[in-house]
Amino acid sequence: MRRGGKPATMPGMTYAVVWSERGGPRFAGSLELGSGSAVLSGSAAGGSSSQRRLRLGDLVDVHVERGPSGAPVVVVAEPGGSRLEIASLEGRGTLHELVEGLLGERGKAAG
Repeated sequence: MRRGGKPATMPGMTYAVVWSERGGPRFAGSLELGSGSAVLSGSAAGGSSSQRRLRLGDLVDVHVERGPSGAPVVVVAEPGGSRLEIASLEGRGTLHELVEGLLGERGKAAG
């Protein structure tokens, strides 16, 4: 169970994360897992902000690997070669929860 008593993979869960795309700026903010999509919202150093909607049914791959700093990250591959690296600010155990949630919702969106 996570915040609000919701099961870990229930849509509507929000996670504190840091993410970047292909070595670009690192954004700190949140990932909200929805039904068929996930939304990344946050800010980078210098004040720029970003919001990305990931259509989970379109994702090519979701897995955990070591990031550039050696810490584990969730890697999300989108069509066209876009690659996001997402690190949890809530602890390492949350990474696997994120992967399960993204894959579970991805399967629902594709089906």
